[in-house]
Amino acid sequence: MPACHGGPAEIPDGVKARLAAEYPLDQATGYAPGMVRGIVSIKRSL
Repeated sequence: MPACHGGPAEIPDGVKARLAAEYPLDQATGYAPGMVRGIVSIKRSL
């Protein structure tokens, strides 16, 4: 499984510190493959 998936307990301390410094408001932990975090929709007329 890629290192980007898994629970907060599985994130190495160095990565946690970097995430907290670079993205202090981000809550993107605890997601698993197949889970949806967000959706983008783009529409244009034909």
